[in-house]
Order: sequence, then C-alpha cells, then structure tokens
Amino acid sequence: MPSRVFVVDDHAVVRRGLEAYFEMVDDLEIVGEAADGKQAPEIDVVAMTGFSEAERVERALQAGASTASLRTPQPLVDPLTKCEGQVLQLVAQGLWNRETADRLFVSERTREPTSAASRPN
Repeated sequence: MPSRVFVVDDHAVVRRGLEAYFEMVDDLEIVGEAADGKQAPEIDVVAMTGFSEAERVERALQAGASTASLRTPQPLVDPLTKCEGQVLQLVAQGLWNRETADRLFVSERTREPTSAASRPN
C-alpha cells in the first residue's frame, strides 16, 4: 500500500514542484495540497524547510510536525557533457563553427546543435 502524501507549502510553485517529484516516486500517492497547515487535514506531518537554523526547525516540531527535513537546493540543469564543455570553451575563445569543428575533429553539422550560442560561419 503506498504512503499517502498531502503537500503543504505557502508557495504554489514549490507545491507543484513537490507534487511533480512525488508523482515520480513509487509507493507514494498524493492525496491533496494546501497553502498552509490550517487548510490541511490532521495528519502526521514531515516538515521540509530550506532554512537550516535550529530555531526554525524546532518551531516546526513544536507546531506539530512529527519530523523535519532540510530541503537542499538541486542544480536546475544537467552538467555539460565533455564535448559540450569543449565546445563552450572554444566558442568563448571566439572560434567560429568551422574552427570549433576542426579542433574537435567533427563535422560542422555534428558541432552545430551542441551549442545554442554558436556563432555563424
């Protein structure tokens, strides 16, 4: 039986992000969402916070959370591949598509989609 999750956060974008994340996790079922605890049903609460100060975590526990978890920022983009990094370095040096392709021993057509910021020939 999946764990049931009711998402509560005062920021709608955070709620939507958490819901999207939880939908990808097996054995979780989202049963609702609310902007604050007053709108949430009485349930066991796991508080997630971006604040690491002990005082804020303690306040969440005093307010009824059964546990608290620190939210850590995650990168918004995937790291560059080795090839993408090389292209970026060459473009930053001012090389054109043809020169970049020659240095990397690839065709211009292979190199062009690698960087959205590519310079014209």
